[in-house]
Amino acid sequence: TAHLGGCIWWFIHVLEGKDHVREVREAWNIEDSVSSAYLSGQYYMLATLCTVGYGDISADTDAERVFALFVMLLGATVFAIIISNMSALVKELVSQETIL
Repeated sequence: TAHLGGCIWWFIHVLEGKDHVREVREAWNIEDSVSSAYLSGQYYMLATLCTVGYGDISADTDAERVFALFVMLLGATVFAIIISNMSALVKELVSQETIL
């Protein structure tokens, strides 16, 4: 989802014209490489999907974006594990109540 959304997000900027892409590159501090644009798209989508927002403090360089992507994925993974374990615990408690 993040990959597809990030690519679409960047494609929309490209469709809006070169001037708009230049403005986005300057505002987001994106280098001219495709990998930098890809990282920006992924950062935007994961920030959206993880609901950590865009805020006043955001990743401005490729290295910061890579780190932020890693931290967001790690946070989402830990959250998923916690929710899964809690669901299993509730299921176990409910099954014990029905036996009694």
